[in-house]
Amino acid sequence: MSWELVKACTVAIATPEGYIQGTGFFISPNGHLLTCAHVVESAGGWEEVRVNEQRVELVYLGDRTLTTKQAINVLCQYIGVLCQYIDVLCQYIDVLCQYIGVLCQYIDVLCQCIDVLCQDIDVLCQDIDVLR
Repeated sequence: MSWELVKACTVAIATPEGYIQGTGFFISPNGHLLTCAHVVESAGGWEEVRVNEQRVELVYLGDRTLTTKQAINVLCQYIGVLCQYIDVLCQYIDVLCQYIGVLCQYIDVLCQCIDVLCQDIDVLCQDIDVLR
């Protein structure tokens, strides 16, 4: 992993007044951000958290009383759910690709029909030229 990628995925967590309370990092292309509970508390609660001066939407707020192992288990469950969504999305993409494959076959048949029609038109034009 490159340092540039790490920097691009890391953001400052601030209060509405702009006071930086800590950092967080993106864990998905949908903008899901992960930070520590003490950073959220320092900002005054998740309602006060700002990233790039923008409010955030809470997806999950952990329990500060969780042990590290419990917190990791919760994160793994969340990642498991994300993986299930990704699997479903991949299934839809597979079906879409099958439809595209069938569509391409229809287009190929249509092109063959057009080629035959063009040949017939060429023959007809030759016949017309002969009749003139």
